[in-house]
Amino acid sequence: MSGLRELKKEQTKQKIIHYAKELFFKKGFQHVKTSEIARGIGIAEGTLFNYFSSKGELFIATILPDFNLNPYKTSIENPNIKINKETIVEEIMNIIDYYLKELIRVEKSLLREFLSVAYSMNEANSEAARRSLMKADKMILQDLQQFLEYVQQSASVKISIDIEIFIECVLSFGFLQFNKYVYDEQFSYQNMLDQLRKQLNFIMNNY
Repeated sequence: MSGLRELKKEQTKQKIIHYAKELFFKKGFQHVKTSEIARGIGIAEGTLFNYFSSKGELFIATILPDFNLNPYKTSIENPNIKINKETIVEEIMNIIDYYLKELIRVEKSLLREFLSVAYSMNEANSEAARRSLMKADKMILQDLQQFLEYVQQSASVKISIDIEIFIECVLSFGFLQFNKYVYDEQFSYQNMLDQLRKQLNFIMNNY
């Protein structure tokens, strides 16, 4: 019985997400009410809050990729791959792209609304939005750290990297380019990756 109950809960959760996504994409975050979402799938508004603590948390679940992904599996540990500055940059780009590539499917207008919620000090849903950003940063940071530690320990590589500072630079550049992608309609996802790659090459060439 508990298995059936859990299945029904998951089905209800997915119904909430799918219907909320439809409304958010159609009307925008500010113009959608949780009562409207609940009514649309035939549940009480209080039931909706059993699944999502706020409209902001639900918004995040609908427009952003699920960051509970399988960990990124690096290919650079393959003995047939020569580790040098170029392959290091490309692997860092692979890690970033692995977590962010699904952003392509999200309308920039919704991403802008999400960031405005996250950065607002007065918006009731801002804490949930900031938590989601921190979760994404943490996953990328962990993969970057593991990869760079492997590079440092590799006998075939003679590149001395201050991992903490390097990662701070990568995340800072990534944050800058991501914001440019979101707020500039002419700036594509590929443009974002290309600019970030140039910045990473600049760092690597100074080591």
